[in-house]
Amino acid sequence: MKGLHFWLGALALALLLPAAAVAADVKVGLMCPLTGKWASEGQDMKNIVALLVDEANSRGGVNGRKIELVVEDDGGDPRTAALAAQKLASAGVAAVIGTYGSAVTEASQ
Repeated sequence: MKGLHFWLGALALALLLPAAAVAADVKVGLMCPLTGKWASEGQDMKNIVALLVDEANSRGGVNGRKIELVVEDDGGDPRTAALAAQKLASAGVAAVIGTYGSAVTEASQ
């Protein structure tokens, strides 16, 4: 449950971005291990964040703009995480939620 509070807080922070920082939709990135030994945890992360995005969008999104979730698989691997972070940066996301594990998080910074 402690991890869920972290993800809820991270999504809330992403949703509070100023309107000037977004275009038509608010793109929020999610890095999580969808493959590898932590794939089960990554699927849970993806499902929770997707539900939160759907709920926010059903209430009008952020300042009238819909939230678009952009998901990248970091595989629970530092090298893959670095590539996933680059992909999210190239996709123009306003904020990134994730990832799972300190070594993976460190490599994605």
